[in-house]
Amino acid sequence: MSTTEEKILIGVSRLRNLMFREMETHFREYGLTSAQFSVLEALYSKGQLTVGEIQEAILGTPGNVPVIVNNLVKAGYVTKNRDEKDRRVSRITLSKEGKDLMESMYPQPHQSWLEEILAPLTKEERKELAAMLIKSYQSIRRVQRS
Repeated sequence: MSTTEEKILIGVSRLRNLMFREMETHFREYGLTSAQFSVLEALYSKGQLTVGEIQEAILGTPGNVPVIVNNLVKAGYVTKNRDEKDRRVSRITLSKEGKDLMESMYPQPHQSWLEEILAPLTKEERKELAAMLIKSYQSIRRVQRS
């Protein structure tokens, strides 16, 4: 018999996997992977970031974020420039093409797609779920840092 905590972990894991599978289909329409979208969204929302800041924002691994960024540079969606104060650091910025792409898909039709898959939940349930997930995320981050 599973504990409530195990049921939560299994439920969140299955939901994440299913949502990512659906997102991959959605993002493929724009020629992107979900990881590429995550990087573009972080830059779109936060502005210029370093690879390390992107990694922190999207919870990526040290090895995969530079590869994703380099692929986005090749596609023309981001630019990479050396920091003038510290030449070891690269600053990543959305290009005009990257900004245009994000504006064509985010927040609409991305928002419409999210609303569709979350339609069974009322607005209040969505707010409660979001608050609980954020609270759980913050708790895990605190444990990781100690």
